[in-house]
Amino acid sequence: IRETLSDEKYQIVHDYIQENYPDFFRYFKIFFLSGARTSELFRLQKKDVNLVAQEYKVTIQKGREYVETIKIILPQAVPYWREILDMCKSQKDYLFSKGLKPGDKPIQPYQITKRWHRLIKSSNKIKDKDGKIIKVTEDFYSLK
Repeated sequence: IRETLSDEKYQIVHDYIQENYPDFFRYFKIFFLSGARTSELFRLQKKDVNLVAQEYKVTIQKGREYVETIKIILPQAVPYWREILDMCKSQKDYLFSKGLKPGDKPIQPYQITKRWHRLIKSSNKIKDKDGKIIKVTEDFYSLK
């Protein structure tokens, strides 16, 4: 059974990431609001996103076949998508490359687990409103 963040702890972590790691925060919001897997988001290129229609195209593996699927972009996620798309230099840029910024090479999904561990789970800087250190033991995927 996967440990999940309480609503209060989620908000503390959310605010900490927003304040300290803006590129990770943008990915965090897109991931949380998309319903997509990290592996799907990391394969996305600018050309796969239609912000006007609020949708994006992903290729999902079903058994041994790959199927193209259209997924929606929720209205509250549009600013984060717009920000990452505006950073792209070409239609072929992967939205999430090195540093979770657009680039010509995709990164591997395990990078999120490593980043979450390094920045969140190993941190002694995440504090509640009373200044008490909050230890995060939950995994990134527990956000879903």
